[in-house]
Amino acid sequence: MSITIFLLKDFIIWLLFTEDFAPMRELFLWQLVGDVLMLSGFLLCYISVAKAMTKIFIFKQVFLAMVFVLASVYLIDQYGLVGVTYAYVVLYVFGNIFGYVVYKLYMKNWRGLFD
Repeated sequence: MSITIFLLKDFIIWLLFTEDFAPMRELFLWQLVGDVLMLSGFLLCYISVAKAMTKIFIFKQVFLAMVFVLASVYLIDQYGLVGVTYAYVVLYVFGNIFGYVVYKLYMKNWRGLFD
């Protein structure tokens, strides 16, 4: 789906917006990369929700919000508008790493407990 959207980005912009929005072409790639990372991270990060790890889930949400704000401020300053899409990718890279670490710690500490 992301590949299709990326390939059709010019048509999508033409269909939905005016020519004034043509510069948004450069936002598509990193937005879609971030979307793919977000969807892949759902599997790992929502283990904490399913296992009622409320404190871990809340910590993750607050931590990732701070990562996004800090990355946005820095990357927008460095790269302009496209920097926010870079920050979006950074957000979900950290989200996936966090989810993976929580998953590995959970499996290490609880494997076999209920077998």
